[in-house]
Amino acid sequence: MPVSFAQTGRILFGRYQGNQNTIASGVSSSIAGLWASMIDPENFTQSWKVLEPILRGIIDVNYSMSAADAAQYYGLSRSVAGFYGTVVPGAYLNPDYLAVLTNNTGLQKFLDFQDSGRDAATSSRMAMRYLIGNSIRVVLNGGRNTITNAVASDDVA
Repeated sequence: MPVSFAQTGRILFGRYQGNQNTIASGVSSSIAGLWASMIDPENFTQSWKVLEPILRGIIDVNYSMSAADAAQYYGLSRSVAGFYGTVVPGAYLNPDYLAVLTNNTGLQKFLDFQDSGRDAATSSRMAMRYLIGNSIRVVLNGGRNTITNAVASDDVA
């Protein structure tokens, strides 16, 4: 059934929001599940060394998914508006930034929480929550950055 231009925009945006929420939810549950199965609060540093590269992979892949979804949303929105043929590149996540992010919001936060007098189990839970929040923010920046970059380089935006 045909829909109006305004309805099409709302439908596309609703789909984009839903996809981004699904990506964020997947990041949260993936990190929480891996943390629960791999982190030993009493031997945090050693278990962190095993988990951290996996976390980087999760964040990187989901950042790319968020960026690809945003590129598709932007391209479809342009098409609906009558502007065809633009390639929308996805945003790039610097691997050095990603390593700093995971270590500062995982290992370093755990150590900070312990230094403030919290026990290992509490410090581990708090670090996990902190890491999940920051990871979701970074992952969703993949979509935000993709759209921001596309608008900046689009003469008809």
